Amino acid sequence: MIVALYVRTITGRRILLAVLCVLALATSAFADCTWLLWYQTESTWTYNLLNHWLGPTRGNPAIQNEYALREACMQDQAKYNSMKIQEELPGSRKGLGAPTIFHYVCIPLPLKPIYIGSDGWR
Repeated sequence: MIVALYVRTITGRRILLAVLCVLALATSAFADCTWLLWYQTESTWTYNLLNHWLGPTRGNPAIQNEYALREACMQDQAKYNSMKIQEELPGSRKGLGAPTIFHYVCIPLPLKPIYIGSDGWR
């Protein structure tokens, strides 16, 4: 109601137009930026009871690779997400006990995740 009253004035219309222009430019800004493929490890306990009680341990998110195009980043994300278990990844060490799961996500350069999981990132 307050917004509707404010937009009726000339100044209110200019402010609303400026806000809409900024939002339109901000959404298209990620098209030309650098994309980063981030990953985060999730190690489960050898004993299943500890997974329910303590939960899995997580490492800090880290950068796997850098891409100029979003499509290239998404292709590698799909490739890496299909090999989630540590023993399947090239160069991984076997025999560490509990399996380590890697979660991958493509994110534009100015953003940095604090959590990456199968349910998304934040």
